[in-house]
Amino acid sequence: MRVIFIGQNPSKHNLDQNIPFLGTKSERILLNWLKKMSIDYAHCIFMNVSNKPGKLKVSDYNLDALKLLINHHKNVPVIALGNIASDVLNRINVKHFKLPHPSGKNRKLNDKTFINIELLKCKEYIIYGEYAVYHRIM
Repeated sequence: MRVIFIGQNPSKHNLDQNIPFLGTKSERILLNWLKKMSIDYAHCIFMNVSNKPGKLKVSDYNLDALKLLINHHKNVPVIALGNIASDVLNRINVKHFKLPHPSGKNRKLNDKTFINIELLKCKEYIIYGEYAVYHRIM
């Protein structure tokens, strides 16, 4: 199953500024999350909401490219990585699931229980389009 992951500006530490997360600590965290959710990296599409490194401004969002990507992959689950990516997807009315951003600076990542619950909900969203199973077991 294909999955689209939307992040935000590439890190200055990216090995390639055109490929989200490449060579960063965030990539290692995200790869670990994919493994926990049994998602094959080869079936994932990654994109940033901005086409410019640096400060985020509304005018910087590459909304046209994002809309084209999502429209091209109809019925593919979309996962926002962090608040900014989620806000942009909300602006263009794209149904998605929001995970915390996998940045090593994100303090939410210190709470392993929280992360494991979010990954469970995300996996259920990818499979079922929602996380109803999680709510039934709680």
